[in-house]
Amino acid sequence: MNSRQLYKYLYKNIRRLPSDLQNYYRSHVRGQFNSHSDEEPERVRQLIQKGIQDSDWLFYTKVVLI
Repeated sequence: MNSRQLYKYLYKNIRRLPSDLQNYYRSHVRGQFNSHSDEEPERVRQLIQKGIQDSDWLFYTKVVLI
């Protein structure tokens, strides 16, 4: 998965969150991608892995457990 695919994946899955959280996470995802746009390729891979782990946890706790 590259950074563009991760962005698309996160943005698509934000719709699964409760509506009161969606605006916050849209803004957060956009801001994080903008702030890390100049990272080294290895660091980008680390961020992608961490982003996938964090999003899996978020979607599990906010969607599945509710």
